[in-house]
Amino acid sequence: MIFPLNIPKVISDNKKCFVFCVFVIMSFTWLAVHWFLKNSNGLSLLGGDNDFNFYFSGWSWLLPGMRLFKDGYAEYPLLGIAYISWPKIFTNNFEIYSTLLRLSNLVLYVISGYLIWALNKKFKNDDSNWWWWCLPSVLYFSLNRFDIFPVSLVLFSVWLMVFGNIKFGWLVYGLAVVAKIYPVLLLPLYLSMTPDWRKQWSWLVFFLLPMVLIGLIGIVSVGWLAVIYPLLIQSSRNFEPGSLIYVLFGFSNLTISPQVVRFFSLLLVTILPLIWLISTIRGKMKQLTSRDNLAVASLVLLFFIYFCHFYSPQWWLWVLPFLIFITPSKAWWMIFLYDVLNYLQIIFFMLTGRTSIEFQVVVVLRSLVLCGLIWFVIYKVWLPSQGRAFKFLIY
Repeated sequence: MIFPLNIPKVISDNKKCFVFCVFVIMSFTWLAVHWFLKNSNGLSLLGGDNDFNFYFSGWSWLLPGMRLFKDGYAEYPLLGIAYISWPKIFTNNFEIYSTLLRLSNLVLYVISGYLIWALNKKFKNDDSNWWWWCLPSVLYFSLNRFDIFPVSLVLFSVWLMVFGNIKFGWLVYGLAVVAKIYPVLLLPLYLSMTPDWRKQWSWLVFFLLPMVLIGLIGIVSVGWLAVIYPLLIQSSRNFEPGSLIYVLFGFSNLTISPQVVRFFSLLLVTILPLIWLISTIRGKMKQLTSRDNLAVASLVLLFFIYFCHFYSPQWWLWVLPFLIFITPSKAWWMIFLYDVLNYLQIIFFMLTGRTSIEFQVVVVLRSLVLCGLIWFVIYKVWLPSQGRAFKFLIY
């Protein structure tokens, strides 16, 4: 039984057909809504053109001559810049560029769905990856942001390691880190999947290889800024309107310094990954099962989303696969509710602006549901495992 409610049995007996129908209906509804909003309000919601314009005009890859990158003042790591720039090899027209990039995102969206299905069969012995196909926020941000690229690399690296190809798993994981910074938070998960990682250091060579090679290309092209600047800009970013901290402090009369809030925000999002990493290095995580480690990975990313002062809605793609791996089918409604609110947040942001009460209400509601997801991971996944996942916090 998939659904917790008394839905007609025919739906659960014909799950694949039902999921396909939901996906088709959701896709056409999504296109119709965005077409209406675009044409009635003059907003480019359909294509996510705000970010795509940013990608198109910001940086370039494969320039004529020896310089492979346009400049070192790039917000994203080098492989991420290469991915969002590859359509420029064929065209300088924005419409063609955005179409090509969106098509490549769609391919990665489908590949990620397959990898989630394959890994879910391994971790849970079921095929409840249908969440991936039925969530509007996942579809929107997969097509209209480039985060699906590092997400697919993370999933592919986990797939390689789970099915025995440890070295190439580390290689792909290194590529994911060079595409976007967030996979660094998952380093202890990869260590837990590597037998005898303390004695055999070949994994480290494969992990560092793509970083060194791509980093050298960037250094030769534009200098050290190609490597350093993404770290500098991400650590010094201002408040994003979609974050709970922005709503709580940005429109209040509190006289707390933004620098203080930013410091505590960064502290809160890094302390749990550091404890996880130190405990893994000290050997305190050996007693954890793969489900426990997936739960820790989910919690690390959920805490990052909750406390980070520059939250972006596409970050939901980072954590969703891990939630799918550990969440029983009866709790699907929490994931669906969060996804819908995450989707509404970007709609209200574009329609009403960051200062509107509607937008702020959606941000608060989304954050409350996120608290529910954190509670679920702790009390429904960790505690039933007899506290194995808590021991690394004690010693």
